Amino acid sequence: MQITGNGESADAYSLTTGTLGTAGNMTFTVTAWDSRNYSTSKTAVLYVTDYSPPKITATEEFRCDAYGASLKTGTYCSCKASWVISTLTGATSTLTIGYRKSSGTWSPDTGFTGEAASGDIHVIGDGNLATDYGWTIVYTVSDGISSTTAQGRISSLDHFLHFRAGGQGLGIGTTCEADQRVQLNDDWDLIVGGQSVLEAISGGGIETPVSVADGGTGASTAAAALTNLGAAAAEHTHSAGDITSGTLPIANGGTGATTAAGALTAIGAASASHTHAASDVTSGTFATARFPFKYAFGSTSVSGSTAASISYSSAGFSSAPVVMVCYSTTGSNWSGDNGCLKVHTKTKTGATIIVGGSFSTSRAIDWFAFGT
Repeated sequence: MQITGNGESADAYSLTTGTLGTAGNMTFTVTAWDSRNYSTSKTAVLYVTDYSPPKITATEEFRCDAYGASLKTGTYCSCKASWVISTLTGATSTLTIGYRKSSGTWSPDTGFTGEAASGDIHVIGDGNLATDYGWTIVYTVSDGISSTTAQGRISSLDHFLHFRAGGQGLGIGTTCEADQRVQLNDDWDLIVGGQSVLEAISGGGIETPVSVADGGTGASTAAAALTNLGAAAAEHTHSAGDITSGTLPIANGGTGATTAAGALTAIGAASASHTHAASDVTSGTFATARFPFKYAFGSTSVSGSTAASISYSSAGFSSAPVVMVCYSTTGSNWSGDNGCLKVHTKTKTGATIIVGGSFSTSRAIDWFAFGT
């Protein structure tokens, strides 16, 4: 019994595959043999549908009162996330919304967790989102198999200029949240010489791609960047001819070994030239050519007055063989001289048989010759 599919095989009644890495039709074949080496096969086609992890497509958050109404001095946050999940899992979406000070580094406090629908609005914070800090909102969506995370932010209270207590920080259009910092309102821009500094920092002010020699990619698209850097896409394939080192595992269609002997061991195979003990033969029929001797047999009739000549030339004996003969009867045998059969004049190709007694009736006999 053999089962094949997904580039794998098992000489067994079941096959557990590795990860099904390709979507679409996948063929599995079961082949069974009997003791006479006759076989039959059955094929089944499975359709593999690709799974995609959850994806958060948009978030929206703003300060509000306890009822979700927009309020710049509010100490609550109205949060909304939109997402898509795979329908393969059959699971519902679980949403977790956390929050922490934007200047903090600790794990977010949980504002909401539970089953939710994409686009639902949740009010979090319990009145603890002080206006003298900006707050980072962390959204996590799970489908029971994998999860994804996105972040949003609500700003601190707006100020034209805000000097931090102790004079160690300056806020422009917002509250300065930490010492030794100049902090700009999230919604403001900084213009120097007619150009946006923020755009220049984020790359928006760079009109010509930076060359590879200067630390860039020299390109404005991902495909061109890969070409300039001599790189391949993260997801790509190779032909077998590209594999020049390492060992290809059995799961990927290789042998998992670097020598012929090791490959035979790894896949549970024997060398093409090998032997077996007689005890290993449990079925089938030996061919005559496999015997360590030659043989011939036949039937004829004989009497006390007429001898019978037998021929065994087809056996190809190299010397006169051993010839055994007996009466062909299911009843009692004859006694005395009449029960005796004589074999004489043996050669490599034939012999003569006659009855020892003197009766004249013809009687059936069987003979067997064997030798080398």
